[in-house]
Amino acid sequence: PYDVGMFHASIVPGGGSLLIQHVATRSFVLPGGFETSTAFLLTPVDTDSMALPIHKNGELIGHIEFNVGEGVVGAGEGQLGTFVGITPAVEVQFERTDRLTVFAPDLADGIAADLSITFAARTGTI
Repeated sequence: PYDVGMFHASIVPGGGSLLIQHVATRSFVLPGGFETSTAFLLTPVDTDSMALPIHKNGELIGHIEFNVGEGVVGAGEGQLGTFVGITPAVEVQFERTDRLTVFAPDLADGIAADLSITFAARTGTI
């Protein structure tokens, strides 16, 4: 395995700017549809759903959705997001120095905060 962990310890901003980025140190593959990857907000979205675009270098490969009232854990203990890959779902190959980037949503919720993302990947090539 080659899991890629990312964390943004603040309110998730809007405006579509670069939010978090990983630069590959070795070859790895993300499974089609981001199978077994996890996204979590400690403070869930409250009024507006958000979609965070995911890019490989400059190319859109999917996004993470946080929808109002969906994926809430316990009694307001956080919220799980949903990964949406490109259709049809295909594996995505990363080589050394490729960038895996998550961008801020165009429209932010305003209170959604403390984002954790773990991309479940495997070392090697397709």
